[in-house]
Amino acid sequence: MYSKIPFQQVIKQIGEEFFNDENPKFILTPDSICYYYNLNCKWIDIVNWEAFNFNSDFDFENKDLENLFQSLNFSYENSNLIIITNEEWKDKKEAFKTGINLFEFIEWYENYRNVNFYQPHDYIFYSLNNSEILFIHHEGKAAILTKSKLNFLSIT
Repeated sequence: MYSKIPFQQVIKQIGEEFFNDENPKFILTPDSICYYYNLNCKWIDIVNWEAFNFNSDFDFENKDLENLFQSLNFSYENSNLIIITNEEWKDKKEAFKTGINLFEFIEWYENYRNVNFYQPHDYIFYSLNNSEILFIHHEGKAAILTKSKLNFLSIT
């Protein structure tokens, strides 16, 4: 249903696909990729992130992620995604490659890790079908990198 991919393989794939870099040396965090390639990152604020981060009564949910994806025109439906989470970055250095249903993966992940998927952490969603990467930054910002336009898009 979901396969694991070593971080080094994902790093190589992103480096080659987006930057024609056959030997990339970044780590899989939004900050590292922006710094390594000297990108002018233009981040948008994620709605309700501050409440999520500092208010124990507020939970970020599937509908919030779906709204974020839609507001950024990030294609996740019927897409093979590679997902990098903070927990996997700290522990296993592996990403997950999903099939077509992101929200089934999130349910599986919560059972697998015994943790809520949504945390105020960094996330990377890499759409293989659409050559797009959505970065979610732990400070409540989001940005998209597309292969056709090597610049971070922002919503104004």
